[in-house]
Amino acid sequence: MSVTSPVRSLGRAAFVWWPWLVPLWIVAFIFVTRGVFLDLGVSALLALVAVLLAARRPDRSLLILIAVLPFQTLVLAQLYAWGVPAGIVRPLAGWKEVLALGVIVAGVQGFRARQKRLDRLDVLGLVYVGMVVAYALLPQLFSPGAPSEANVRSLAFRASAGFVLLLLGARHAPLPEGFASRAAQLAMIVGAIVSTIAVYEYFFSDSWNTFIVDRVQYIRYQFEILDVSPFNFVDIRRYGHIGGQKFLRVGSVLLDPLTLGFFLLVPFAVAIERTLRVGLRSSSGAVFGLIGAALLFTQTRAALLGALVIAFIAVRPAIGRPANRRAQFTLLFAAAMLIALPAATATGLSERATTTASGEEQSAVDHVKSFWTSTSVISKNPLGQGLGTSAGTGQRFEVGNTTISENNYLQVGIETGVIAMAVFVALTVALIRRLNRAARSVDDLGTAAIRSAGIGLAIGAFFLHTWNDFAVAWTFWGLAGAALGIAEIAPRPHAPEAAGEGSALSASVPARADS
Repeated sequence: MSVTSPVRSLGRAAFVWWPWLVPLWIVAFIFVTRGVFLDLGVSALLALVAVLLAARRPDRSLLILIAVLPFQTLVLAQLYAWGVPAGIVRPLAGWKEVLALGVIVAGVQGFRARQKRLDRLDVLGLVYVGMVVAYALLPQLFSPGAPSEANVRSLAFRASAGFVLLLLGARHAPLPEGFASRAAQLAMIVGAIVSTIAVYEYFFSDSWNTFIVDRVQYIRYQFEILDVSPFNFVDIRRYGHIGGQKFLRVGSVLLDPLTLGFFLLVPFAVAIERTLRVGLRSSSGAVFGLIGAALLFTQTRAALLGALVIAFIAVRPAIGRPANRRAQFTLLFAAAMLIALPAATATGLSERATTTASGEEQSAVDHVKSFWTSTSVISKNPLGQGLGTSAGTGQRFEVGNTTISENNYLQVGIETGVIAMAVFVALTVALIRRLNRAARSVDDLGTAAIRSAGIGLAIGAFFLHTWNDFAVAWTFWGLAGAALGIAEIAPRPHAPEAAGEGSALSASVPARADS
C-alpha cells in the first residue's frame, strides 16, 4: 500500500486548480502595473495558451508549419494591404514560433515520459543551441563589435538555432504511426503548388509582378512592417546576367530563386520516392516533372546539384523500391534530362554552368572571393563576430560588420566561432547518418525521402546559405526529427525480409558515404 505525502498531494491539487486562478493573476497584474503593460500581458497570455494547445497536438502543429510557412510573408502582406493594423500584423508573424514551441514542449514531455537518455545527436544539438544562446545573451563577451540590439539578436537566434530545437522537439514528441509519410506527402503537395506558381511566373512574369506589387502590396509591407529597403520599388523579379543577356530567375511565393531552389528539394525527393513505390502512373510522376521544371527556372546551381544527388540516390536499391520501378524511374529520369537540356539553354542555365567552369561569370568570381573573405574573417575572429553579422539577419538590419559568407557552414563560423562551426558540422553529419540508418531499418516513404533530401540540402549548404530561410530549415529539420522519432519506435521487418534487403542496402549507400 503506497502512502502519498502531504506535499505531493498539495502539489497535485495546485496543478488541478491553477487554471481557475488565472483571472486573479490577470487582475493582480493589471493592478501592480497600473495597466501600462496590459497589451503585452494579454499577448503573452494568449501566446501561452496557444503554445499549450500546440503541445497537445504536435502532429497538427508540424503539419500546419509545413503547409503555411512558404506562404506566410505574402499572407501577412495581403492582410496589411486589406487594412489590418500594423500592431496586429507584426505579432501575427510569431505564429510559427508559437507552434514550434508547442512541438518543443511536447518533445520535452515525451522525452521524460519515455525515460530516455540523451544520445549523441541530442547532445550535439543541445551543445550547439547552448552556444548560440550564450552569443545571444552575452554578445559583447565574445566580440566587442557584436550587435547589441534585441531585435537583431532575436531574429539571428531563431534563424540559427530554431530549426535545431524543432528537430529535437519533433524527434521526442509523441507522434502517430505513419506521420512521417503523411507529413512528407503534404510537403509534396505544397511543393507542387509552389512549383505551379513558379512556372506561371516564368511564362507570365509581368502579371505575377503586378499581382505582388499592386494587389498584395508586398513592397509596401516590406518597407513599413519589415523595415527593409527593397532593391526595387516596382519590380520583385530577380534576373541573371550573362554576356549582356538577362535571364529571369523565378522565386514563386518565396520571392527568391535561391530560397525556392532549396525549398523544392524536399518535395522533389518525396515525389521521386512516391513514384518509385506507387508507379509512374501516379500523380507523383507529374509532380516530379513539375518540380523539376521549377528547379530549372530558379537557375540555382547548388539546388540543382542537390536534386541530381537525390535522383541518383533514388535509383539505388532500398526497402520499398522494387527493381522494376527503379528501372522505370531510371528511364524516366534519363528522358527528363534530355528534355531539360534545351530548356536549360533557353533559360540561360547552360550558359551559367559553362561560364562558371571557365570563370567568366561574375557570380562565380564573387563566390570565390566570398570564400576567401569568409575564411580570412574566421581566422582573425576565431570566437566569431556575433549573431547577426552574416547573410540574412545582417543584411536585413544592415549591421555594420556584416560579412556575407560563401556557405552556411562558414556563416556559423563567422557569427559564433570555429568551435560552434565544428559542432554544427558534426550535428549535420550525425543527422544524415541517423536518417540513413532509419531509412535502412523501416519501410517508410517519408523517412526515405527525408534522408535523400537531407543529403542534397547538406551538399547545397557547402555552396550557399541553405538554412537561412524558415520555410526551408524548419520544414526539413522538423520532418527529420519526426522521421527519426517514429523510426526509433517502429517495428522492424521480419528477419528473412531484413536479410534479403540488407545485402542490397549495404551496396546502396555506404555508411561513411552519407557522412
